[in-house]
Amino acid sequence: MEDTCLCGLIPANHPECPRCHEKQSIIPILYGLPNLDAIQLERDGKLELGSRFYKIGAPCWRCKSCEFAFGID
Repeated sequence: MEDTCLCGLIPANHPECPRCHEKQSIIPILYGLPNLDAIQLERDGKLELGSRFYKIGAPCWRCKSCEFAFGID
């Protein structure tokens, strides 16, 4: 089983950015209505809140170094 955080929803091992190859500045993109924990994580720069509705093919990760959104679930 993969290591996870946020109640098992987000993998703890973040991927490498395919554009700039950074790994330390990758944050997950969370879709749906956020709870207070998710809002705080976004304020802390550890999570990006996506739209309320997930669209097939929407990116799962954001590189904070180059702002590239990538990966599909």
